[in-house]
Amino acid sequence: MRVYRSYRGYSTSSALVIGLVMAIFILVGGIFGTIGIMLGKSIEKTKAQCTVSIEADVINYKYNNDGLSTPIYSYVYEGVNYQYSANSYSNHPPYSVGEKADIMIDPDSPQKAFVPTDKTTAFISMLFKIIGFSFAGIGVIVILVGLFLTHLGKKQAKNDDFSNYEQWQ
Repeated sequence: MRVYRSYRGYSTSSALVIGLVMAIFILVGGIFGTIGIMLGKSIEKTKAQCTVSIEADVINYKYNNDGLSTPIYSYVYEGVNYQYSANSYSNHPPYSVGEKADIMIDPDSPQKAFVPTDKTTAFISMLFKIIGFSFAGIGVIVILVGLFLTHLGKKQAKNDDFSNYEQWQ
């Protein structure tokens, strides 16, 4: 027995609607997961390029519109002064103003740095991956369960023998 619903002249089955919703879950999950993976690869690339350890001074904070902050690091490399601040902001930056920080810089591009103690970007990457793969996983599981139940329903309908029921005789 098929159940159809009419919406503004269109006839749709419940299975089609559920399938479309789950496809959207899978698509959104795929997008979030991809962003998380790309962000993680970007972190790994920066880590690989930043091979020189430097002691930097935290001279100030840079704030975003939400009031979150990131430290501004000042350091000297080969006699030249540089400043660096990350593009990730948090409620609790890894260092306070006036502290010394061990950072890694790229010797080919000394203004590029990586702060090993700042886990904000890694956390965001992991969060995107978890959300993405959860959404995609839910979508896939619901679709697979639906296909399995549909298969069972068809198998049951095929095996039913209605000749034993009085109303059919």
